[in-house]
Amino acid sequence: EIEELMVYIFLNFYSGTLRDVQFPVNDEDREFISKQPDGKKRLEDLDKGLYVPRTDINIAQDVDTYDIPDDYTPRISITNKRTGLKVVFDFIKYGDQLVIKNWLDSYFAADEARFSRIRKQIEINNNLSNQFLNDPSNIDKYIEIDKDEENAYMDYLVRRTQAITDVAHIVSIVEIDGEDVSGLSVGEKYEKLCNDARIDYNLITHLSKRQAKVPIGIKPEVTMLNPITNEVVKRPFSFRIPIILQAMQLYGSDDNDDCFDDED
Repeated sequence: EIEELMVYIFLNFYSGTLRDVQFPVNDEDREFISKQPDGKKRLEDLDKGLYVPRTDINIAQDVDTYDIPDDYTPRISITNKRTGLKVVFDFIKYGDQLVIKNWLDSYFAADEARFSRIRKQIEINNNLSNQFLNDPSNIDKYIEIDKDEENAYMDYLVRRTQAITDVAHIVSIVEIDGEDVSGLSVGEKYEKLCNDARIDYNLITHLSKRQAKVPIGIKPEVTMLNPITNEVVKRPFSFRIPIILQAMQLYGSDDNDDCFDDED
């Protein structure tokens, strides 16, 4: 959702072309390179990151999105054939992720405060470990950590990770066994459903497969010039947010005249 929005912002306010992006090299490209006079050296440089083929992508012409049908609904209904349990899920949206994060921060606030000291101690020791080979004297700076407190902290991290996994699935439930739970808050859904054995691994796996089949967002195949063969090809390309942000930063606002002279 956010990637598609960022692409539209870039297209409308910055440029129709995403320039100098890393080209997704495949086995055919590697074979083509190997047949060139300097192929062996180029492949070695490619593997070391010394040779990075780059290309431009015409967003306005060569990037497509899936058309959403008129009867499209983001909700997915799954019924357990053995038990008859029916669960209706909605897609998790970006706003939901922010709500989940805020809830997690609030739910685990006491634990975060309790373990803040040992977390910092562990981070310091880890940093010292990374520096140990260059400067063995760092061993003298190690902080002695209480094992019981460390074990308690590790248990907390496991609980938090499990809660993140559970709530990510639970928050998308809008109806279960005929009961409408769409109006419940994240915390209310979590308390009500986190220990419900019916929401098991098989149910979530089925949901993931159903969601993966829904064609929404930017199509993965993008037309671009292959800088290795100089042919126009279609390649999978992920419009990750850092790529778009970096492109926005490169374009910047230097080309815009605000009619004022900058004296600084």
